[in-house]
Amino acid sequence: MTENVTFALEESIDISVVEKLHERLSEVSPDEKGVRIGASSVSRVDTAAFQLLYSYQQAMEAKEFPVVFVNPSTTFMENATLLGMHEVLHIEQ
Repeated sequence: MTENVTFALEESIDISVVEKLHERLSEVSPDEKGVRIGASSVSRVDTAAFQLLYSYQQAMEAKEFPVVFVNPSTTFMENATLLGMHEVLHIEQ
């Protein structure tokens, strides 16, 4: 099943692209449902990227725009679980 996403994460999101990812996320315009971030392509993700994603989620939710991560790859879920981020990020599988 294909999920409608507002923004799709790239294959590799790590500290080397966090600044660029932050800039791209800053340009995202939420719709009436908030922001749906596609995570199906992620094959590499590190702690810095998860910190940014969590910070973005918190900032958007403070503006009353929910952020949901949809269709996460196995890598995304495994790393989120290892870091305990699966409990704080809103992830739809």
